[in-house]
Amino acid sequence: MESMVRKLVSVPASAGKRLDDELDAIAVGITHLATQKGI
Repeated sequence: MESMVRKLVSVPASAGKRLDDELDAIAVGITHLATQKGI
């Protein structure tokens, strides 16, 4: 989870459309893990 958060935070605001799907997947993964762990 830490690596996903680091990657999400380190992406520049000017990232192109190619990264949008990847960022969405990371956000969904973080949300899922947080929900499962009750964070």
